[in-house]
Amino acid sequence: MKTAINRLPVFYRYLLSYILLLLLPLLFLGTTGYLRLADIVGNEVERNNQALLDKLQDEVDQKLIQMNKIAGQITQTPELSPYVLTHDSVSMYEAKKVLESKVVDDSIREVLVHIRGSDYLYSSLSVYKVHDFVADIYHYADWTPEQFPEDLNRLTSPLLRPAEDVKIDGLPSQRLVTYMVPIPINSQRPYGTVLFILKEDMMLKGMNPELTLPKGNAVVFDQQGRVLSAYKQEDYLKDSDFYKQLTKEKGHVQLDIQHKPYAVSYQKSPRSGLIYATLQPQATVVAPVNQVIFQWINSLLIIFFVGGLFVYLVMLFNYKPVKRLASLVEAVRGHSIRKANEFEAIGSVIHDMADSNRQLGRKLEENRSAVKDHLLGSLLKGEMKTLQEVNERGGEVGVVFPHPQTAVLILEHPASLVPQKKQLIEEVERRFGEAETGYFKDSLEDRRTLFIMSVQSSGDEWKRWLESLREHLTAVFAAPITMGVGNLYEEVTQVGRSYLEASTAIDYKLIKGNQRAIFFDELPAHDREDVFNPRRVLNELDLVLQHGSAERITEACSRSPSE
Repeated sequence: MKTAINRLPVFYRYLLSYILLLLLPLLFLGTTGYLRLADIVGNEVERNNQALLDKLQDEVDQKLIQMNKIAGQITQTPELSPYVLTHDSVSMYEAKKVLESKVVDDSIREVLVHIRGSDYLYSSLSVYKVHDFVADIYHYADWTPEQFPEDLNRLTSPLLRPAEDVKIDGLPSQRLVTYMVPIPINSQRPYGTVLFILKEDMMLKGMNPELTLPKGNAVVFDQQGRVLSAYKQEDYLKDSDFYKQLTKEKGHVQLDIQHKPYAVSYQKSPRSGLIYATLQPQATVVAPVNQVIFQWINSLLIIFFVGGLFVYLVMLFNYKPVKRLASLVEAVRGHSIRKANEFEAIGSVIHDMADSNRQLGRKLEENRSAVKDHLLGSLLKGEMKTLQEVNERGGEVGVVFPHPQTAVLILEHPASLVPQKKQLIEEVERRFGEAETGYFKDSLEDRRTLFIMSVQSSGDEWKRWLESLREHLTAVFAAPITMGVGNLYEEVTQVGRSYLEASTAIDYKLIKGNQRAIFFDELPAHDREDVFNPRRVLNELDLVLQHGSAERITEACSRSPSE
C-alpha cells in the first residue's frame, strides 16, 4: 500500500493527503453529529410517545370520571329517585328524557338506571325488563340472564367490564364496554345501579389513533390484565404472556410481536388503576431518526464534495510553481520526469548544481594562486583597460585595487635569502596599510620579488613608506635588500611600463649602491630615455615574461616619457 502511494505523482499524493485532512474532521463531525442528532430526535420521539400515552390515559380516565359524575347527578335528580320510578308509572317515561340529557359523549351508547328489587331498567332509549335486557335486547356472550340481575343487585363498587362482542337485535354485532356504578357512590347500602354502555371504537376516538398510530395500537388493561379496550383487536392481545411483560408501573420496552419488533410504552393510572399502553413498530419509531440522519449524511457528503473540489482547485493553483520547476528540470536533464517524483527530481538537480558549485569552488580554491598569477600577468601585459575591470575580474581571487594609483615594486635580496622568500613576501604584506596595498607576482629570477602596488598617498609619502619598509625588512632578515620602484600611474594600462621602470631602477644598484630604494624618477634623464631603447626592451621582456603579447608591450614601452 505504501509502495503504491509512493508511486503516485506528487500532485495526486498531496491531493489525497489534503482530501484525508478534509475527511477526518468530517468523520468526527459526522460521528458526533450522528450521536447528538440520534439522541435529540430519539428524545423527541420518546416525548411524543409519552404525550400520546398521557393523552390516552387522560381520555379514558376523563370518561370514567365523567360517568361517575353522571351517576352522582342521577342520585340528586328527583325524577330519577327510587320512589318516583317505582310508584308512578307515568314518571318512568319522564325519566327517559332526563337520562337522554345525560348522554353527553358520542362514546356513550346508552345510560340505564336500575332500582334494586325492581324488575325494570330505565334507559335513555326505553324501559326494559331486567330479564329481557340480556336475553332479548343485548346478547352478551359471557353475561347470562341469571348472572345479570345478580350483578345489578349485589354490586358495591364500580365495575368496568372489558370490551366484548354484543349482538343487538336488528343490528350487526358490536364491541361494547359496560361500566356499572352503584348509587349512591361509595355507599355501604346502595339503592340502585347505573349502567353505561360504551362503544369501544368511540372510547379512543379523541386521541385520533388513525393519525397518531396508523400502524400501531392503543390498549387499556384492567388490574387483572384483561383488555378493556383496544384500537385494534389483534391476536397477540389474547395472549396472557403479553401483559406479563409489562412488569412496572411505567416503562418503555421492545417486544417481538408476530415476528416484528415493536416499541411498547405503558403506564398505570393512579386514579383508575388501569394500565395504558401504546404499541408502534420499531421501524416507525426510528423512522424520524433515520430521516434526520439521512439528511445529515447528505449534508456531509455535499460538504465533502464541495470541499474536495475546492482543495483540487487550490492544489492546481499552488502546483503551478512546482510544475514550472519540473519543466525546467526536464529542460536541464533533457528527458521527461512525468512518472518520477517531481520534488525528488528537482532536489536531485539542485543537489547536482550544489555539488558542481562545490567542485568549482574547490577547483577555484586549488587554482586560486594560478588564477591570481594569471590575472596579475594580464595586468602587466596591459590586457585590462580600467581599474573597474581589474576589480571585477580579481574580486573572486582576492585581487582588488582600492586606490587610484598603481606602481611596480621589485625587491632584490641575496641568494642566501631565497629559501626564506615566502617569509619575506608575508612580511611585506603585513606592512601594508590603508594607503598602500599590493600583490605578489612570480618572477623568473629567484633573487627578485615583484609586487604590483595600489597606492593612495602622494609621491613623498609613498617614498617614505618604501624606505621604512626596506629598513624593516633589512632589520628582520639581517640581509641587504635593494628596491627598484617604478613611477605611479593612474591608468592600469601603464602597469607594464612601471614594471620596466622598476627593473631599470634596480639595475642601477651598481651605480646608486645596494641596500637602498632606487626610484625611477630620480634617475638622470638620459638614463631614463635609455630604458625605451627597442633592443633593450625586447631583451628585458624575453627574460621576464614567460607568456603574453610581445607586440602590445613593445608598443607600450616604445613611447618616450614625454608621452
